[in-house]
Amino acid sequence: MEKRERRNLLVVIGLVTVGLFMMVFFSSVKAENLSEWLAQWDFYIDYHHIPPVPKLTVNYSEGKPGSYFTFTGQNFPLTYKGMVTVNTHQVGVVQVDGFGRFTFELRTTASESLQAALPESTEEGLYIVQVQSDKAVASARFVLSDDAPFRPSSGSGVTFSVPAGIAYKYFVHLPLVTR
Repeated sequence: MEKRERRNLLVVIGLVTVGLFMMVFFSSVKAENLSEWLAQWDFYIDYHHIPPVPKLTVNYSEGKPGSYFTFTGQNFPLTYKGMVTVNTHQVGVVQVDGFGRFTFELRTTASESLQAALPESTEEGLYIVQVQSDKAVASARFVLSDDAPFRPSSGSGVTFSVPAGIAYKYFVHLPLVTR
């Protein structure tokens, strides 16, 4: 016998053995027990499935007052609505698409005379943006600074305005002590 013929014979013997084992196993399990057994495996598979973590990303980490920041979310529950907050102030709602993604833009205002229609400006400081749906939450941050470059609008998604007077400007750094 050649090597190829021996290999083919071993494969056939292996398949027949597995088939016989399956026949003996499934014939010894009653139909109602088989459904319970399969249900346990479904539970195991569902229980051990780890969904992807929702993410919120921003195109720039810093910008000058008057800049626009584009946020992209992914891995959110499909077709849910997400509430957008900036430093705990609600600014709008975004619709999550069928792939768990969304895009929106935040507009900051400058205190220049050209912004006469928007008299209150968004001041320098830290802004934490959070999107929360019924089953997911994610956050990202950006900093406004007069030293940073101006960031123009990318025209992506819905645009929300950042309210004036909500910047985090002062920080207290305390030591962490544990026992």
